[in-house]
Amino acid sequence: MKYPSGQPMPQSIYEALTLTSKTGFITRKLWVKHFATGKQRWANRQLRYLVKQGYLQEHPNSMAQVCLLSTKLGRALIGINGELALAPPAVQQIEHDEFVAS
Repeated sequence: MKYPSGQPMPQSIYEALTLTSKTGFITRKLWVKHFATGKQRWANRQLRYLVKQGYLQEHPNSMAQVCLLSTKLGRALIGINGELALAPPAVQQIEHDEFVAS
């Protein structure tokens, strides 16, 4: 898989974007546990890059800072209909949904 720029995309990032597209979100805990590579600092940098490039976005509720949401661009990149709009998980539901996704 490649980024639109033509650079190769690591398999772990592709899998993280796939999960995020299917569930509508990914938490930082899920990212670190299942997809991030390297040390914590590098894992954070990878995640910030995905947000900066528009593949993920912050949850609109500031109480849910641990949660990142799928974007149209992120879903289109992995071949899921870019028009699909999943509602962000409610703050009180994030922990449960995170457990199920894990």
